[in-house]
Amino acid sequence: MALQYGAEGILVTAVAPGSIDTPRQVYNRQREAEVTGKSIEEIRQVRVKDIPLHRLGTPQEVANVIVFLASECSSYMTGTCVTVDGGLVRGS
Repeated sequence: MALQYGAEGILVTAVAPGSIDTPRQVYNRQREAEVTGKSIEEIRQVRVKDIPLHRLGTPQEVANVIVFLASECSSYMTGTCVTVDGGLVRGS
């Protein structure tokens, strides 16, 4: 799409959020704790152990990236995917 619409000034960028601490994620951890008998904190620790920032992201952090992409500050970005995952997916 970036190739198809770039000449018309249309930017195409995707956002790929990683593990974000949303109400649904909290609910899923609660359910997993009930099923496995583990504590919610144990389950959270397993989720964040491979994330270089050692924490879940917040919805606000994803929103900040989207606001940036919707602004003129990203006027030379197109045809890419911005990963917001605390460094979990690392480039080689």
